[in-house]
Amino acid sequence: MGRTSRSVLIHFMAEELPSSVKMFGILYAVSYFRPKVEACLNCRQVGHRRDVCPLPNRLTCSSCGQKHPEDYPCTPQCVICEDAHKTGDRAC
Repeated sequence: MGRTSRSVLIHFMAEELPSSVKMFGILYAVSYFRPKVEACLNCRQVGHRRDVCPLPNRLTCSSCGQKHPEDYPCTPQCVICEDAHKTGDRAC
C-alpha cells in the first residue's frame, strides 16, 4: 500500500475473483483492476493525452478522428479498441 493510495493490488491464481478478502482481521471488497490507458483525441494515438500531443496543430474531431465541421454528425470511434463508441467509455 502506498502512502497516498487506499488500494492494494493482489494477484489471484483462481479464475474467478472472490467477492471479499479478509486481511488483518478486516473484510475488504474485491474489484477488478483496470489499468488506465492514455489516449490522444488529437492525433488518435495511445500513450499520451491531447494536452501533451507532439502534433498540436493537427485538429481533428475528438469523437471520430476525421476533419469536418463541428456541427457535422459523425459516428464515434474509440482510439484504444477502434470500436464504435467514444474513447474512454466504460464499455471499452
